[in-house]
Amino acid sequence: QTDLLPRLTKIAEEESANVPDFCPRMRLLLTDTPMPEDSRRAGEGTLDQIRRDLDDLQNLGAEYLVLDTYYDVPESTKNHEQSWRWLSIMAESVFDLAGQTLR
Repeated sequence: QTDLLPRLTKIAEEESANVPDFCPRMRLLLTDTPMPEDSRRAGEGTLDQIRRDLDDLQNLGAEYLVLDTYYDVPESTKNHEQSWRWLSIMAESVFDLAGQTLR
């Protein structure tokens, strides 16, 4: 929700406190075909869909991002190849790791 960050800023101002850095956690689910926009969550879908999500987060002021590949299936923790593949694709296609920005 885009109204949460302005509310956080307002509360911090009222309390004479610093606004905390915005460093979200986003579940990553990379798919070959687009997911319906009305039912997908940020971080789910094709590279193009996820790239748009990352643009949105950057525009909201996200300094860093945690990508989470765990989807509440304990058995999946026994085999990490899929997660490493998704993270590798993101590193090669979406992130400029050396520049700490998006490609």
